[in-house]
Amino acid sequence: MKGPLLRALPVFLGILFLAACSAEQMHKVNNVDYGYYTKKSLTMEKVRTTIERTATRNGWQLSDQKDGSFMGKRAWGGGKHNIVVDVIYDLRKFSINYRDSHQMRYDGSWIHNSYNRMVQKLEVDISAAVNAL
Repeated sequence: MKGPLLRALPVFLGILFLAACSAEQMHKVNNVDYGYYTKKSLTMEKVRTTIERTATRNGWQLSDQKDGSFMGKRAWGGGKHNIVVDVIYDLRKFSINYRDSHQMRYDGSWIHNSYNRMVQKLEVDISAAVNAL
């Protein structure tokens, strides 16, 4: 009995290592400046429209749209995986806050690296799009 268990140990440790590698410290986007100096022509309507278009282009479905915030959901794998965030914005800065997820192994501070990739891309694209206004 020891032989088969001992031979299976490296396989088990390899799987455990790969699972651990796919989790990272959660990327947080809190009050990120768009990176521009105050533009007199910038309005909340322009910022809202730009952020919503950017999120939609990145595959996010938007709902609960209110002045200065909306909820975004991104699903993949036939709906097996999803993440839900709140995007809060004003004329100078924005935040992307974790709300919920499914099959992302979130434990309060660590999450699957797919979450970080998608949120970081959204962060960079929002900054660039609003800065280009």
